[in-house]
Amino acid sequence: MIEYLLYSLLPVPLCTAIIMAGVICLWTSRFRKQGRVLATLGALLLLFFSLPFFSNMALGPIEHRYGQLKLDEVSIRGLNDVGFIVVLAAGHVQDPDIPPESRFNYAGLVRLVEGVRLYYKLGKAKLVLSGGPGICSSTDADLMAVVARELGVKSDDIILERESLTTLDEARLLKPLLKNGRFILVTSASHMPRAMKIFTQLGMNPFAAPTGYLVKHCCKASMGIPGGSSIDKWETVFYETAATVKYYIHRKLN
Repeated sequence: MIEYLLYSLLPVPLCTAIIMAGVICLWTSRFRKQGRVLATLGALLLLFFSLPFFSNMALGPIEHRYGQLKLDEVSIRGLNDVGFIVVLAAGHVQDPDIPPESRFNYAGLVRLVEGVRLYYKLGKAKLVLSGGPGICSSTDADLMAVVARELGVKSDDIILERESLTTLDEARLLKPLLKNGRFILVTSASHMPRAMKIFTQLGMNPFAAPTGYLVKHCCKASMGIPGGSSIDKWETVFYETAATVKYYIHRKLN
């Protein structure tokens, strides 16, 4: 229930509802004043959500909680015993008329690319591709494997987890494989704090390898021009908030 309530507060549904309520009031003689207030409030809220300055302020701390995993640093010696690179799913569409890499959304594609990059950098780790079918009959893991093999990853170095539907599922299903050993966890920067919390609370020891940043330091403080990309960032913030709330409720009830 709380999850759906938070989703109803996404910028576009929220602003649309307020503006439409204002328009309806404007068509009645009794509530025209309230209508002007609501329509103005909805428009100002939409402007607020559309400005990069505010969306970057909201999403930036989430994305930059974990820094880039730099394999050339001295501190990376702790990765000597890493045997697995885990790439978490982000969804795809089942469309045979477009290339396999185009069936991923942005998050799914950059996660896979980062996983393959780290695979080549380390040279000895297995690539664990995770993700069940979701709304498609094919799985995220299988599609990632197709693209990974086309990028040169050896089939013997690919391990698939095809059943999970959520991040918690992924962690539970991968625990027998990963146990308490060190591994690299690849997911979107916005998703990384929640993913790290789930994996570590289940007793696993991941190195965070965030990717797919939407907030870059070079433009983080810019007011910028209102646009849809800022609304997308707010939706990411709301989605992660809702998913985190849902996870904590699940933990308390189980």
